[in-house]
Amino acid sequence: YVILSRFLFYAGLGVFSAMILYFFEDQTNAGKNAKAMMTYVAMISLVFSLLAVWPAGFLSDKFGSGIVAALGSILMSIFLGTMPFQPNVTIIMLLVPIYGIAQQGYNVGDLSMVIQSIPNEKKKARDMGAWNAISAFGQALGSALSSSMISFFHEDRNIGTSPSSSGNFSPSSSSSVDAGSNGGDLQTRVPYKRQGYELVFLSASVMMLISCGVLCIASSRLQAKLQAKSDQYNEV
Repeated sequence: YVILSRFLFYAGLGVFSAMILYFFEDQTNAGKNAKAMMTYVAMISLVFSLLAVWPAGFLSDKFGSGIVAALGSILMSIFLGTMPFQPNVTIIMLLVPIYGIAQQGYNVGDLSMVIQSIPNEKKKARDMGAWNAISAFGQALGSALSSSMISFFHEDRNIGTSPSSSGNFSPSSSSSVDAGSNGGDLQTRVPYKRQGYELVFLSASVMMLISCGVLCIASSRLQAKLQAKSDQYNEV
């Protein structure tokens, strides 16, 4: 259960990492500064993630690692669920600290749970390896699925004209790619519709909520296991 919850959590993160730059370009007022905004997102989330390490560890020790990890999943779900409805970069930057805090809260609680739930001392290296590998697999799968889903949501317009359904996009704010066959001329990328971003980000939000549910099951089973061991020790 711990590994399954980690897979779902990192699949949601994969959606975010794959789509956020395109989202800034297509649906916000970042315009041609979208890449710079991504740098700010990374820096802000890192700072708040580092600041959350000690509080997350303290709360995990005091109230239980499952609770802290589940709260991280819920906060991440809220963050991802609100993303596609925020066209203003300033508001997004104000929400990014939630991303950093939630991710660190989940990581601390999840690591504590996996250490407690390793069933066999002789196989702990294998179990820790599987726990670590599943995050990379989940993130890769989340990125691939979100990219596939949003590919069906291109704006219905000719390249170089403004989209009919998004008032935030302008040709100057789009990314460009090399056409290759015309001597290096640049071709404007057709933006994706808001409905596409709503689909992928809300899907990621649901993944986080399911991860939270799985975490609750894992935490309940782990506590029952630890209580049984404690009772057995007291009897002896």
